[in-house]
Amino acid sequence: MDDLPIIELPEPYRIDEAQLTDQAALPQLMEQRMDAALQQIEQKASLRTDRHIQIMRENMHKYVEDRFQEAIRGSDDNALALVRGELKIRRADHHDSIARSEARVVELVRGILNQYDSATRVRQE
Repeated sequence: MDDLPIIELPEPYRIDEAQLTDQAALPQLMEQRMDAALQQIEQKASLRTDRHIQIMRENMHKYVEDRFQEAIRGSDDNALALVRGELKIRRADHHDSIARSEARVVELVRGILNQYDSATRVRQE
């Protein structure tokens, strides 16, 4: 059997050590590429998620700020209405007080005039 001739395979069928090493490394290379692609996808998804979260935070902050400003405006309106109501009541009270004072002053002046007239008549008699 030692005398059997060595058959040479044609070029496309010949496999050398480099090809065998490349074929053995191929699954590992594919796994590395897949891992890298997966990491890129995860990073993109994370960036998109982070951006959406940031937008939501900004929107929530704006919503809270808007509601706060609305509450301030509402409380200002309520306070203004309360002050106006109080002012009307005080004006009415002051008006009533002034009207009573004016009536009393008129009575006093009439009384003084009547006393003066009476005193003048008594002197003339």
